[in-house]
This record gives sequence, C-alpha cells and structure tokens, in this order.
Amino acid sequence: MKKSLQWQKLPKFGDQKCIPTWRKSFIGHPSASSFLREDSVRVFQQPLAISQVIRLYGPRDMTKDLARYVVAYYGHLMMAQEMSAYRHLVTTMKSTRGGSDSAAQERARGTLDPLRSKWLSNDPQVLALARDGYDIFTARTAERILRENLHKVLLNLCPSCGELARTPAAKQCRFCRRDWHEGVCTSAT
Repeated sequence: MKKSLQWQKLPKFGDQKCIPTWRKSFIGHPSASSFLREDSVRVFQQPLAISQVIRLYGPRDMTKDLARYVVAYYGHLMMAQEMSAYRHLVTTMKSTRGGSDSAAQERARGTLDPLRSKWLSNDPQVLALARDGYDIFTARTAERILRENLHKVLLNLCPSCGELARTPAAKQCRFCRRDWHEGVCTSAT
C-alpha cells in the first residue's frame, strides 16, 4: 500500500547557517538603505571591544552597572586574592542579608556554620581588599580588569542610546527598549 502523503525532500544547503540562494538578503530589501540612513548605526550588532567603545563613545566613568558587568562576566580575569575577596564579600552579604561593610563582615564571622565559614578569609591582604564593602571592591576590581585586559573585555552597548546591556548576549536595551534581534534594529514604542 502506498502512503497517501509523500514528503518532498528538500536539498540541504551546507550546515544551514548560510542563506539559501532562493532567499533574499536583508540588504537587498528596498527599505534597507533608508533604514541605514535614518539610524546611522550598524545593523548587525556585535559586542565592541572596550578600546573601540572608548574611541567611539568617549571615556566612561565607572558606574555600578559597568563594575558589576565586568566582575560578573569577566571574573575569570580576577587575581587569586581578588577572587578570595569576592567570595568573602558574597558570603558576608548572604549571611547578613545584604551588608558588606566591616561591621557586617564581623557579624558574618560569628553567625556562620562551620561549613560556610571556610568561604570567609583570614588573609590580611584579602581583608584589606574587602574592607570597604562590595560596591567599592567591584569598582576597583573592574577598573583594574579594564586597565590590564583592555583587549579581552567586550561591552554589549545599545546601538541606539549607547547604554550598557544587561548581559553580553542581550539583544534588547533596558533603557530605550531598542531591540536588535535577528540583525534588525527596531524601536519599542
């Protein structure tokens, strides 16, 4: 008995990452040239190296968002003592419900169980890095990472307003709501 539905076999185009010949490119679209002229930004946004960001957008002061972005996504560039101080501060903040100053660090040392107390440091150099609290520590560490590893840090900036996206892979601005998924920039209105 013959099957009633026959599936048409379509030719494969390599690894399916290339656009097949029968599809039109976005650049060939009639409104693509006006789109590029109106917005005067790159259509296919890739994260920029910070050296390009400084050249394009001017020097940025160390904001809390930028410091947390660098420490969260480029923490592998921290030195061993900075990593220990970061672990010390995060453990302190978890045990004291957000406090990270010197008094909170002392409270955390007395209230933690033995299992978690191993994450707190007794090293004087680590404690010197952590003495001013989490925000000042992240700002100092991010400044050092950016100064010493300028070519390794990529900042994902909005092509419209130039603000820092929440993550390196984000495709929508949290400030102006601009969306650059699929290589096409759109504004949320």
